[in-house]
Amino acid sequence: MTTANPPAGAQEQAPDQAPAAHTTARRRRAAPPAAKSPAAERRRCTSTVAATGAPCPAAPLANEPRCVQHSLDPKVIEKRQVAQALGGLRTQMKALAGVAEQVPAEIRTREGVTLLLQRTVDEVRGSVISPSVANSIKGLCDSALRLAELELSAKVAALEAQVEEASRVRR
Repeated sequence: MTTANPPAGAQEQAPDQAPAAHTTARRRRAAPPAAKSPAAERRRCTSTVAATGAPCPAAPLANEPRCVQHSLDPKVIEKRQVAQALGGLRTQMKALAGVAEQVPAEIRTREGVTLLLQRTVDEVRGSVISPSVANSIKGLCDSALRLAELELSAKVAALEAQVEEASRVRR
């Protein structure tokens, strides 16, 4: 009985052990080709972006050279149009729901302004409104408080004038 010489680099194994197939497989995967990078292997849509003229960066659909936005397949076009319509409806429904839930703001009193600012902070923290909308609300509250301050100043001035007039009459 002749024994075959093991291939170069193979380890000696006892007759009762199974061959270690994972050893050679590991060696094959350990040396990836240096010339190809993951970015080079990634497929790109063959269309260009209309606004910029640059190549579309999106990945194409399976078995097609274009992405969802640039596909000419009637089925894909129909799905894209339905998705766009649903997106618009969702946005509109959120806007309408926000209007329906709004409580009229009472900005004529200090307590009303305080309540509005507290609600605004909670809504920004809960991502219900954007910080830019909150800044607009803050500016409106500042204006309302400034108007209230001017009204009080006018009332104080009128009262002071009455007191001064009354003191002149007594003399």
